[in-house]
Amino acid sequence: MTLDLLLKWAPIINIVVTIAGLFITGYINLRTFRKKESYNQKLIRYKEAYIPFIKMIYLIRDGHMNLFALRSAVNPKTVESDFDRIEKHLFDHFEQLGEKLPPMIMDLNEIVNDRFSMLNAAQVRAFSDLPTVEEAAASFEEAMELFDKIVIEMLVESESLARELSLEPVSRPLLAKYAYEKAQRKPLIHMLQTE
Repeated sequence: MTLDLLLKWAPIINIVVTIAGLFITGYINLRTFRKKESYNQKLIRYKEAYIPFIKMIYLIRDGHMNLFALRSAVNPKTVESDFDRIEKHLFDHFEQLGEKLPPMIMDLNEIVNDRFSMLNAAQVRAFSDLPTVEEAAASFEEAMELFDKIVIEMLVESESLARELSLEPVSRPLLAKYAYEKAQRKPLIHMLQTE
């Protein structure tokens, strides 16, 4: 009797096992595809947004890893500052950056040119209603701090992505160098007085 019952249900059991096998195989394939796609997207982000940024920061001369020096150094051929190139790169790859960076970049974009112009005008005392050089320098220091946060966040995110991708974290030594230069940096007002 049990053999008859088993033979009666065998085709149904066979269909159920086959369908379950198809679902399990599909699920495994989908997971593998998503994992590979996620890896590829992270690799693209790393190569297009972070590696060029790291190269730009590596090219900055010692002692010039600050917003004032980068904004002041203008290439006579392109009439573009080192900061302009970095800012353009950040905006060109805005959608590939981590979630903390876009608001910081937008904030920096809003204040940097205004504060730099105010600082330059205060230095030449072009207008009597301008703040003093000390006040303008203190105001520009805020932009410098925000730029430092952006650079550090980019380097930290780069290191994290490299780890996820099982790549060498090329930003690690640069992060240490940037932190060291930031710690050694004199207040902007002192930099202006030594020019």
